[in-house]
Amino acid sequence: MLSVDGLKVDFGTADAPIHAVRGVSFSVAAGEVVALVGESGSGKTVSALATLGLLPAGSRISMDAGTLAGHDLTSVDEEQLRALRGATAGMIFQDPLSSLNPVKRVGEQIVEAIRLHAPMSAPAAKEMAIARLTQVGIPDPAKRFDEYPHQFSGGMRQRAMIAMALAADPPMLIADEPTTALDVTVQAQILELIQSLQRDLRMGVLLITHDLGVVSRVADRVVVMYAGRIVESGPTAEILRDPSHHYTAGLLASLPRLDLPGGGSPRPIDGTPPLPDEVVAGCAFAPRCRAATDACARRPPLAPVAGATPRDARVACHHPLSGDARRRAAAPAQSPDLAPAPAVVPERAGAGEPVLRTRELEVTFSRRDGLFGGTSSVHAVAGVDLALAPGTTLGLVGESGCGKTMLGRAILQLTRPTDGTVTVGDAEVSSLSDKELRPVRRRLQIVFQDPQASLTPRHRIERILSEPLELHGLVTSEDERRARVEELLSLVGLTPAFARRLPHELSGGQRQRVGIARALAVEPDVIVLDESVSALDVSIQAQVLALLERLQRDLGVAYLFISHDLAVIRHIADEVAVMYLGRIVEHGPAEDVYRAPRHPYTAALLSAVPIPDTERERTRERIVLHGDPPSPSDPPRGCPFHTRCWLRERLGNPEACTASRPELRATDGGRHAAACHFTDEQARHLPDGAMIAMAEVAS
Repeated sequence: MLSVDGLKVDFGTADAPIHAVRGVSFSVAAGEVVALVGESGSGKTVSALATLGLLPAGSRISMDAGTLAGHDLTSVDEEQLRALRGATAGMIFQDPLSSLNPVKRVGEQIVEAIRLHAPMSAPAAKEMAIARLTQVGIPDPAKRFDEYPHQFSGGMRQRAMIAMALAADPPMLIADEPTTALDVTVQAQILELIQSLQRDLRMGVLLITHDLGVVSRVADRVVVMYAGRIVESGPTAEILRDPSHHYTAGLLASLPRLDLPGGGSPRPIDGTPPLPDEVVAGCAFAPRCRAATDACARRPPLAPVAGATPRDARVACHHPLSGDARRRAAAPAQSPDLAPAPAVVPERAGAGEPVLRTRELEVTFSRRDGLFGGTSSVHAVAGVDLALAPGTTLGLVGESGCGKTMLGRAILQLTRPTDGTVTVGDAEVSSLSDKELRPVRRRLQIVFQDPQASLTPRHRIERILSEPLELHGLVTSEDERRARVEELLSLVGLTPAFARRLPHELSGGQRQRVGIARALAVEPDVIVLDESVSALDVSIQAQVLALLERLQRDLGVAYLFISHDLAVIRHIADEVAVMYLGRIVEHGPAEDVYRAPRHPYTAALLSAVPIPDTERERTRERIVLHGDPPSPSDPPRGCPFHTRCWLRERLGNPEACTASRPELRATDGGRHAAACHFTDEQARHLPDGAMIAMAEVAS
């Protein structure tokens, strides 16, 4: 369906070119899923966009040969490419919210795509658009046809994008990070949808992603890119089990693993990738590779892997991994095959009184029902009790819209609670005025999800880090201020030279380190980390997680870690709280929650997490949650989860689930509590293989 040979893409001027793609060759057959993987800036998206002529003006594209469904890509003009886009190759973009027109109804946009490639009447196109919405699993498609993108949830917008990409029945589909930043439940739905469509329609799919768990679940072959070149390619199972390139092994070792005791110990890749404008004479990965020798001054060719069973496995390395060395290099922690002993969880400093506590914390908003209607209450956070001990991490998980971020904002008093209390140490802060809160804010800091948006773009890093020091009177002289800024940079692994840089001159991981340094500047007791690693590459994510663990060990700071990534939470958290529709539905020690979840919602979240093990990933049965969470403005009666609960269906829809809301309670008198009427029934009704058996892995 798609074949590219010797693809090169340059930006900038001819005198100072930026080499984004430096001679890439790959192919996708009908009915096959090929995954392009690598860190940000490796050239994955640029390679895909170049094949469809979607790069901006000023880019220079060349290829030795290329075909798309039989059409020669080296000889087509812009008009012919426009005809191929949509009809021959559909495209799913990374961010559906920015890819959909916000002022046009979703149905109209799909109709537009249909009529562009298949001239037909408006009623016929509308009927076909509704059929596409039905095909991708949009509930009540006839009604949703007339709604706007902002009225769709994140998962539904992504489904609408897929419906638009399929509008003209293309034989080829390019999906650019289609599940990035989605909840694990929505991610599972989208991946299942892509798989079923690919099987039913015999489409070729080019999947661009940095999530190797996703790759293990859907891809037939993997193409690993680094610095604009392919460094390894081959069948998914072989690549993930026995990687030959040190970079591929490094990506695998950087992953927190849900299928390893304690979540594994992610090993970050040292250093950063070269910039696209750098001239790389030899192996581009050599500066970061522990196996590099003088031979790496020459660029290695992409050659067949010696002794590999699949004949299409290739690697570009002078010193490829082989045998047991492959498995050791790619293992983030003790592998069940290599070291059966369970991981040892280090003892944390959590013996004292809680440094942070909430009691019956609520955040309620008033909403007007229509232009002339009355008002109703929306309970964003509903009666939350939490306690955080010094030097420990509490992981807060749940789907988007469940109230995680709002709870964090209420704790920080960025959004004032409508009821309940927040206590920091021995000070109750929810009743304090803004002026009275200022000295307390030294004890509570936050690291935001998007470091680019949370750093002032016109301020140098030195000024960004100096502001909290001056605001709280923590420095008294210019020399003291400069020394403290350098100390903060050193604390997060950056050199003093970074003080003179602007945020846009830093990589994503470096910007996140600056955000952490700013939070640490006032020596807080608690830091709220709001999805602070969700958009980072796995290698940078591993670096930031290692940094956070070291800082907690050295400084004794406590973390409230908000995330939808359950593998990350399991690795870093001591305790876990699961939120659904503004309430905590399960709470307990991390290992207890992950080994034996007591709420059916927690079990479904864990079941949806993909793992980079092809055999286990494709054989285990999943718990699929249908539909989106209910609106907080109109919650269901009884248990808020009962409208999506798989356990309730297996128990024959008992009346208790709709009669009363279950309270959070510990069934064995310990610290592990759940809010479910049928906690004891869950284990007996779990689908075979749905959960990853932690006890089995450890033994």
